[in-house]
Amino acid sequence: MIQVWTYDENKVFVESIFVDEVTQNMTTIPFLVGYIKPTFNEELEEWFEGATEEEIKAWEEENKPKPTEPSTENEMEVLQKENKQLWDTVEFLLKANGNIPKE
Repeated sequence: MIQVWTYDENKVFVESIFVDEVTQNMTTIPFLVGYIKPTFNEELEEWFEGATEEEIKAWEEENKPKPTEPSTENEMEVLQKENKQLWDTVEFLLKANGNIPKE
């Protein structure tokens, strides 16, 4: 069995499969990960980026990294709130044990 990369009539990648022999619209030359529209040049026997600038921009827009939640400001607010709750708990426990903190 031979691993091949198949492409359509426009030379655009379709799939990678295993076959007994290489036929039309197949190559044993793998392509690098990272192409948006991998396209095969039969004369040069190499893959290239076949996407237009518009297709690349559209793909980049669709695949923008999502902002992490919560933001730094929200994290600070949460930490301040948790800190206050912890100190309130400490004060409550000290008073419950007869140890009133100095103010």
